[in-house]
Amino acid sequence: MAKTISDFLEIDHREQDEEGAEIRYLGLVPPAMNKGLGPRLMAYAFNEAHAKSVKRLWVNSCHIDAPGSAGFNQARGFCATRSAIEILDDPRISGHLPRDFAPHVPLIEAHEA
Repeated sequence: MAKTISDFLEIDHREQDEEGAEIRYLGLVPPAMNKGLGPRLMAYAFNEAHAKSVKRLWVNSCHIDAPGSAGFNQARGFCATRSAIEILDDPRISGHLPRDFAPHVPLIEAHEA
């Protein structure tokens, strides 16, 4: 039987602070959302961090994340510590992400006259 991948997680321990780690990626594919998998995946991340004696764990979020991700993170004890504006090329235009990805974020393209 084929296994379907529904989630992904990456915890980065390379930060200069040897006691800290960053959840670089934590996500679910859309069909897996709202089924209780997100909290279980975050619990797994906490367990992994605890097993490695991580004293400080943080997560970054951006506008292309699911609209509920900030609330999800706050419900698990994370709090906003800073905010930044970064200007990047839209990965949907370059083809790195599907054009219909993050439909809550306007897709702005330059049209030639």
